[in-house]
Amino acid sequence: MYYDIEEEPLGAAVRRELEALIASDGIARETEAARRCVARGRDEGERQGKAQAVAVVLLARGFRLGPAQRDRVLACTDSATLDRWLARAVTATSLEEALA
Repeated sequence: MYYDIEEEPLGAAVRRELEALIASDGIARETEAARRCVARGRDEGERQGKAQAVAVVLLARGFRLGPAQRDRVLACTDSATLDRWLARAVTATSLEEALA
C-alpha cells in the first residue's frame, strides 16, 4: 500500500507526514501480498535457473536434447526433480539416465 501511495503525486507535507507515521509506528513498507509476490517470483526464478543449468550441463557433456526433452526440462516446476536431474546430469552416461 505504501508503494501505491508513494507513486501518487503527494504534496511534500503529506509525504513527510506519511513517512513520519510509518517511522514512528513501525508500519511495514511492504504489504504481506507484496512479500508473497516477491517470494513467488524468487522461487520461480530459482526453478528456471535450475532448469537452464540442467540443459547447459547436459549440452556441455555432449548430450543433445530433443525438442520434447528440452521442453520437459524447461517446463519442470518441481525443485526437487530439477535438483535430482542436475546432480545426475554431471555423472550420467546417457540422457535417459540423467532425466530419470
